[in-house]
Amino acid sequence: MVDKPQQQTLSMRIDDDLRARLERARRLTSAKTGEPISTSEIAKQFLESARDDRLEVSDLLADT
Repeated sequence: MVDKPQQQTLSMRIDDDLRARLERARRLTSAKTGEPISTSEIAKQFLESARDDRLEVSDLLADT
């Protein structure tokens, strides 16, 4: 049996406004796909998107 690598976990406190935004995004995504999705997964998608955006901006700046 092959062991899967353990995922890293990040725990942080968020304010009520961000929690509400994540919950709205979770409900919309779940309604769109027809599949359940966790708030943690939505937060992960937001973080990955923000990281990708930063990398794209830094690439654009490097080209100038």
